[in-house]
Amino acid sequence: MMLIDNERQFVDSVASVLQGHNSSKVVYSHVNLATKGFENVWRVWWSGELPPKLEVDLIFAFEDIYREIDEALLVGVEVKYFKLDKRGRIALNFYEGLQQALAYTLFGFDGVSLWHVFHSDLS
Repeated sequence: MMLIDNERQFVDSVASVLQGHNSSKVVYSHVNLATKGFENVWRVWWSGELPPKLEVDLIFAFEDIYREIDEALLVGVEVKYFKLDKRGRIALNFYEGLQQALAYTLFGFDGVSLWHVFHSDLS
């Protein structure tokens, strides 16, 4: 079993497991909404200028089988990884990531989620 030691490893692991899974069309990880690489994705779904710099940890695109909204449902996920610091305390607050997750709603996501992930040393 692979020990995950930080947020980036966790996000990469989730993305690799879920990529190509039947329930999702596409899984993107570590998407900076201000980069050239995201420009094409943005233009396919929305018109207008790119949003300011904001990195979305995971983006899931699901088929909207009932076509109630459009052809796909986009869900943005913000991940915060909690572990002990050098003093033996948790370095983050319980509300970490809430502001960033709420900011995703400004960019056309159909849903947003905040995942708090805890290192295995925490019990």
